[in-house]
Amino acid sequence: MLTTVGTVSGHSTDKSKLFDVFYGETGSAPMINECPVNIECIVIHEVNIKHRQIFFEVIQTYVNDEYIMEKKRPVDLIKLDLIIYSLDNNYYSIGKIIGEDYKEASKHKINV
Repeated sequence: MLTTVGTVSGHSTDKSKLFDVFYGETGSAPMINECPVNIECIVIHEVNIKHRQIFFEVIQTYVNDEYIMEKKRPVDLIKLDLIIYSLDNNYYSIGKIIGEDYKEASKHKINV
């Protein structure tokens, strides 16, 4: 049976056999080796936002070596071709560079 992971519930379908899983610092958060980036988090507070519980602390981030760049831009976001699922139930992509740190800020001087 072919399973589209994001379209079936883990309550009704066991998706654990579809991935090579590893555990990080907490030892309790399963992460997926096939994913180029894994973010290990712990829940620190639960709040309902559009039927989702959100509030966590990032413990560790794991990035495959092939996506690591130099110090200035440590992760190649364009190569990762990330997809973000938003609270508005839409998917977005990121990665296009639109400006460079303080150079962009200096174009928009604000008197404080």
